[in-house]
Amino acid sequence: MKIFKTWVAAWMFLGLTAVLLPAASLVGGEWFIDGDPGEGAGISITEVSGGLSTREVVIPPAVIDALSDGSHSLGVRFQDDAGSWGQVTWRVFRVLHPSGDLVLGEYFFNDDPGAGLGIPLGGMGDSTFDATPTVSLSELPAGANLLGVRFRNTAGRWGQVTHRVFLNPESGTRTLNRVAFVVYRAEAPISSGSLLGDGSLAINLTHAGDTVTPVAGESLLLELQAVDESGCHGQKVFREVAVEEFSQSFLELFFSTAEQADPQISGDTADADGDGIENLIEQAAGLHPREGNAQGEAMGLDHGRTFRFRAASESAFDAASSTFSLGGLRFEIEVSSDANHWNRATTPADFTVAAESAPNPDASFTHVVDLAGGAQGKRFYRLRVARP
Repeated sequence: MKIFKTWVAAWMFLGLTAVLLPAASLVGGEWFIDGDPGEGAGISITEVSGGLSTREVVIPPAVIDALSDGSHSLGVRFQDDAGSWGQVTWRVFRVLHPSGDLVLGEYFFNDDPGAGLGIPLGGMGDSTFDATPTVSLSELPAGANLLGVRFRNTAGRWGQVTHRVFLNPESGTRTLNRVAFVVYRAEAPISSGSLLGDGSLAINLTHAGDTVTPVAGESLLLELQAVDESGCHGQKVFREVAVEEFSQSFLELFFSTAEQADPQISGDTADADGDGIENLIEQAAGLHPREGNAQGEAMGLDHGRTFRFRAASESAFDAASSTFSLGGLRFEIEVSSDANHWNRATTPADFTVAAESAPNPDASFTHVVDLAGGAQGKRFYRLRVARP
């Protein structure tokens, strides 16, 4: 494999700019290498005019081939319309001619041990190859490190070192403590908090103690950042979140376009999976409407003292109406003494919200209420889900 690269390309272009006072105008220029041949004796630069000119100097391959390896100087000067030459501007460049095939390569980390003293690279003989370091990254310091690579040809000449910076992570494992999040609307933060390391994935849009209601059709920006047990923060990750209307999102997730147009399959009172739980209840509870679910997964009564029900996420409780609201749906607890005549249960006469309410690992939320009126005889409770 021949080396077809030099420190100066076979055709070399240099952008040159010269400025004269407004009284003069540039009409010509010349260039030369290493020695100054005298004014007007250099290689001409054509099509120069005006007080400010930017031109490319083209050095033919034959000129480069005739130069020796090493550093050289390019000189350039311009002439004005009065015949006066300006000062010479010099630029230094380096030439390295090809002289054989690549036969050896080496690499090193951080400090250069000197040509031939690095760690050998195998698999030479093609224009590209893979090199697997024999040094374990655990032996390197954590953080930014420098990788240096160079090659040698059949003439025994080593090329220049190519450096790359890489980040070496700290050794050992870290335990995730929490994931901090920030929700932005139009670049303004509207919510922030943490997802704890208990499996909870639900994000409640609260800011300054007030609930922030997303608007269907808008886009929000979600920022996530992991934090380990020692308080070290990972890199921030950003995701754009499209807000969909709660019920429409449910339909699109579980029903085809044709099924959405058939109320016998996707309607609120339909039971697509035949488990005895209507679609509206499964939507509100965050259950799968095409897979059978037990009745107790949506709601239940515990020892006649507490009533619990599952919601797709934490619902906002309004004490004045004794209802829970979630994405356009309303949860109401109803009470009866004979299971025939039902009335809406109100707080605090019939129940109070219990502190045991908590998120579930799948991002749903279990609401628990403490029941009152234990001395009023037999009482029946049920959950009603309605659209406003």
